[in-house]
Amino acid sequence: MDPELYSPRFVAEMRHLMTHQKSPEEAQGERDRHARSEADHRTSWNADRTYRYTRGMKGQTANSTEQTVRQWDPARDTPIPLSDAELLDIAEEKVQRRNATKHSASLRKLAKFYGSAERVLEMQFYQAAQTRVAAWRPNDRSLGRCERCCAQDHVDVEHCLVSSFAPPPIQPHVAGNTNLRATDHEPFDPARDPLCQMCNMRGHRQRQCVACTGCGRWGHSFNQCESGFARGPHR
Repeated sequence: MDPELYSPRFVAEMRHLMTHQKSPEEAQGERDRHARSEADHRTSWNADRTYRYTRGMKGQTANSTEQTVRQWDPARDTPIPLSDAELLDIAEEKVQRRNATKHSASLRKLAKFYGSAERVLEMQFYQAAQTRVAAWRPNDRSLGRCERCCAQDHVDVEHCLVSSFAPPPIQPHVAGNTNLRATDHEPFDPARDPLCQMCNMRGHRQRQCVACTGCGRWGHSFNQCESGFARGPHR
């Protein structure tokens, strides 16, 4: 479909979806995965002659999976670096491919959720949270949402209005310090109020933690969810 034919509303939804930023923790995860990929590349380059030849034909070297030299055979040739203009062209082409892929994916997602970028982002949030739950990994605490109820208007359990007795039962802690009670700023007794590693709140152990079926995060049930997410296929 010709983008010139997109309606103003559809353009706004596409822009909202394509400019959405990953959370700091997700961005760090991507950097970590890239670093592992580069390390694996160096290991394979040193150990596997066929791998060296294949990657050399793509203009890669032992130090990077990026194309920085002309095609070469590491067993026979000396690598010839690409010019600054060539490197710029490659970088621009890479950005264009990435944007085209992201554009196509955004179109498919919007078609699935009736043109609503918010619904797409809600589903992505839910799926990412559920992936963590399935792997017994803690919540992404860099999302700027309440650690107890997933609301956006506050972050700390100290300021949350959800009952401490709602499942899972918790004891609110001082903002940024899980060792001090919010009620009197006195230290917790770890034996009586253990720290759950899944939701980062005290009052229950991680095997007793609850994952919400609305937003997908640890630390509350659906009845206490304040994410604001619309009801949909993930319910």
